[in-house]
Amino acid sequence: MEFNEPLFVYSLTTRPVDAKRFSILFKPEWLSQAEYIPILNEIFKFTKAHNEPPSIETLKTVFEDKDQSAYELRYKTTLENLKTLVDTDRSEIIYTLDKVRDYGIVRSFIELTNDQTILQHQAELDGKTIIKESTENMLKEPTV
Repeated sequence: MEFNEPLFVYSLTTRPVDAKRFSILFKPEWLSQAEYIPILNEIFKFTKAHNEPPSIETLKTVFEDKDQSAYELRYKTTLENLKTLVDTDRSEIIYTLDKVRDYGIVRSFIELTNDQTILQHQAELDGKTIIKESTENMLKEPTV
């Protein structure tokens, strides 16, 4: 399943409810376009700290304040590209967020089913523990 990663990252800067929801549901390292991973991490950190996602301009300032040369080399172009998405149709954003939600659920499930503890419980036919731990792990907030 593919989705528009830049549009996903951009949409979280404009939709506080979705930024909060995806900070629980989606791990930044699941992105295939590596240049967006630190930006998504920063969006989640900022949202968690301030209960509101940062704008693209705020993200620029955050990355500049951290390291001016890294900003110029790594983040400036990517953030400028995100700014070009400002006129994206709202329905396209909603459609993209639906795809990302499904993708996040699948990735969580894949990680869970490959977890060594779960595999050990499978080998021991310990179904009750698998259900309990699966539910707990699926509801854990990813670390940012």
